[in-house]
Amino acid sequence: MRAARTRSDARVHFDEGPAPGTSAQLPFASALSLLAGGIHAGIAGEHLALWWVYGVFFLVVAAAQAICGVLLAWHATSPVLFLGLWGNVTVIGVYVWSRVSGFVPPAAEAAEPAHLGGPETVGLLDLTALLAELALVAVLVTRLDARWRRGTTNALFALALLAVGLRLSGSL
Repeated sequence: MRAARTRSDARVHFDEGPAPGTSAQLPFASALSLLAGGIHAGIAGEHLALWWVYGVFFLVVAAAQAICGVLLAWHATSPVLFLGLWGNVTVIGVYVWSRVSGFVPPAAEAAEPAHLGGPETVGLLDLTALLAELALVAVLVTRLDARWRRGTTNALFALALLAVGLRLSGSL
């Protein structure tokens, strides 16, 4: 928050605008989103071969990240920043879940896909997508206005504490 004094009022007012940043932040965020979306599109086929639901998930994620990348470059409004941030946080959560305990939705057991069960291994492409998504989340948090930035940072911290608690309890 930046404090500013006006001549007509001696009280301090806080500017609730976005955090100070460079003009390169949004093109960088756009590139990160397009990179992650491109990786998800590229590996959708192999996941589709495992189970159609996995493939569709990867295609939806790829499309959402591509759209987010275009919107960040073209018209980065607060809803675009907010939805892009939380959409990527969700994808990161699914990734962590799939690598820590294995992601098996209830419907998957009936379908018996080829890849069911334990945690997936970490590969170069998925690690690259993860790093792009983490960096994207960090950039988007800085671009939120102060009110949303505070709440979002607190919510991200609470989610991290929840994940650690679930992991330590053996639930994750």
